[in-house]
Amino acid sequence: MKRILFSVFALLALCKVASAQTISIPEDLYVSQGQTMAFPVSLTIDESKVDVYSAMTLNAEFPETGFSTTGGYTVSSDWPAASPTIPPIAADGKATIPFSSANEIKAAKANYLLSISIKAADDLAPGDYTVKMGAVLENAAGTIVDPTPVVTFKIHVQDKTEAKVTLDENSPLVPEEADDVKIRVFRTIEAGKWSTICLPFRMTPDQWKTAFGDDVEVRRLTAYNKSGDNITLTFGTPLTGNMVATRPYIIKTSKNIESFDVTSSISVSSPKETIWDDPDEQNEKYAEFTGKNNAGVVVPEDNLFINNNEFWLSKGKTITKAFRGYFWVKDAVSSAPVLMAFDNETTGISIIKSEKDNDTVYNLNGQRITNPQKGMFIINGKKFVIK
Repeated sequence: MKRILFSVFALLALCKVASAQTISIPEDLYVSQGQTMAFPVSLTIDESKVDVYSAMTLNAEFPETGFSTTGGYTVSSDWPAASPTIPPIAADGKATIPFSSANEIKAAKANYLLSISIKAADDLAPGDYTVKMGAVLENAAGTIVDPTPVVTFKIHVQDKTEAKVTLDENSPLVPEEADDVKIRVFRTIEAGKWSTICLPFRMTPDQWKTAFGDDVEVRRLTAYNKSGDNITLTFGTPLTGNMVATRPYIIKTSKNIESFDVTSSISVSSPKETIWDDPDEQNEKYAEFTGKNNAGVVVPEDNLFINNNEFWLSKGKTITKAFRGYFWVKDAVSSAPVLMAFDNETTGISIIKSEKDNDTVYNLNGQRITNPQKGMFIINGKKFVIK
């Protein structure tokens, strides 16, 4: 097995220039001693390729000791019923992660986005560790058709007493509780557009302005009003105090955000779900704003989520990343507008759009699922795994 793995990496290296497909991984990943991290792996295939695949294998070279797989992963793909097997890392640091499917797929549709969970040992010495990874795609005959170039990335292991805890929006894992830690959060926010945000730790005004910019706007849901068929959700005055741990907010920044750090010691909470901001009238429930802290969450049917500055009505098929939120609004339907109001003035988010009717969820047996829980599902020919 060792000889085969080395020969695969040699083949990948030789094909580095000519390869029509690539994998990409963040160059720098952070984990503390004893912590589990999830890192995303993207596979991109040249759309001009005409090959047909039936299997793919990721080949990784970790340090010989100190890292282990947990079996946890998330994956989305156009490749129906393709699933990975996450084996232990071998004593020599090698890990072979096979994907297989009874269905063949054309190269142009074989793109993947997956997240693999890796744990650092409690006694692993702090420092930088180099990991290499490449992929090979095979045809039905088991012949290697297309290798990717090998990519190299570093895992920065930090002392658990001084470490910076990494929270990733692609991770299906609920953040672990931690006290007096520094934080690095991978949470993308598009400039100039409203997004939802829910973080498992408190941030002071200085901290959230440092993270998102002095002109960032953060608000919370404060009121519900219905007039005729129109529904208005009011978001109060811009936040000036602390962002409360696990409370969902809406946020708008003037710059694109990919990640941010909180360098002073804070505490991390670990709830999967928090429901805040429940405007009511005479104790009747009218709206809920729910926050989530792990990826792979299905937005419940008839709940609203924000995308591209618009409200969308979920049919129970949308799967979100971590550190986001969604809304339950009484009487919200796709035929009526839902308005956002700030300081008694409505904004442009005024139309509910519905998910496409063909976004039906099926299990691997081809049965339609109306409320997916844990497991593997097919949506629009793409496979999603909810852990």
